[in-house]
Amino acid sequence: MKYGYLFYQKPLIAEMPSRPINLGDPIQSYAVKLLYKEMGIAEEDIIPVPRYDMADYKGEECVCTVNTCSTYEELAYDSHFMPPSEKIHAVPFSLHINRDIAEEELEYYRTCTDVGCRDEFTQRKLAALGVNAHLTGCLSLTFPRRTQVQEQNADKVYLIDVQKRVKDLIPRELLEEAIELSSIHRFEILHDSNRMTEQEAFDFHKLGEDRIALLRDTAKLVITSRLHAAAPCL
Repeated sequence: MKYGYLFYQKPLIAEMPSRPINLGDPIQSYAVKLLYKEMGIAEEDIIPVPRYDMADYKGEECVCTVNTCSTYEELAYDSHFMPPSEKIHAVPFSLHINRDIAEEELEYYRTCTDVGCRDEFTQRKLAALGVNAHLTGCLSLTFPRRTQVQEQNADKVYLIDVQKRVKDLIPRELLEEAIELSSIHRFEILHDSNRMTEQEAFDFHKLGEDRIALLRDTAKLVITSRLHAAAPCL
């Protein structure tokens, strides 16, 4: 049996030549990969599962942790998310849903022993619809603690997607040394596909993993509006 993590081979549309992509997506998948390794699962048994094509998946049979954010945005794309293919033994955990849920998808959640929800909003929403839902929090809270050496060497201040009204409250001495970053990257579409290429998606995942490494190794302070920057720092 293989163990899957959600692979964000993003949907594309021609009308959006510069597509915004959020590093929070691959950061969530990175947390799953690290947990699998902590469980003693061999590298070769950890495989990518296409996040936007789970219903049509025809790859190797696998257990897959489904920790993702599902909103109305994905309805604008050619996306087939839930219920998953019979080849996927899905474990809904750290799930966020902020959209209407189709009856077929809802019936699938009702068959699950339980559904782990990232937030109280999702837990209440699913519970009201007859799903055995409970609160898990976000898996990006599970990154290993940094070493004492890493902590001692960390000396950078980062502002990640901080609104101007918040910046106005930050002491000047912090702003002067702060490095501004964003969790949103612009992906330039250079081909006619309705998906990123596989290599582009792997590169996107590496951007997320690199962001975690940067914060782990160099940050003494992070001020951010982004859940998947704040939670790993905790």
